[in-house]
Amino acid sequence: DGTTAYSQERVVEIDNGVWLGQPVPSPASNEVRFDMSIGDNAIVNVYLIDINGRRIEVDYSYIGGELKLIVSRLNSGTYTLVMKAGQEMMTRQIVVVK
Repeated sequence: DGTTAYSQERVVEIDNGVWLGQPVPSPASNEVRFDMSIGDNAIVNVYLIDINGRRIEVDYSYIGGELKLIVSRLNSGTYTLVMKAGQEMMTRQIVVVK
């Protein structure tokens, strides 16, 4: 009969509370930001991998649920962000343009 119905909204929480959003802006030239939660993990490692598989250290900060990376010193290209929090590891692609 063409009618639609919506189910109830539900909030789903991951057991450990660790998550990483998508990069903003994309592509980036100076800095890139991610919404992020590290749950109860106190130790977090963040680094980039370049297209050749080399580990690239970058300056970053994590304040109020936002991870901010300074990418202004990087060459144009695609990088993989690696975020490790406790036993969890997440990756996201970052595109840098000059």
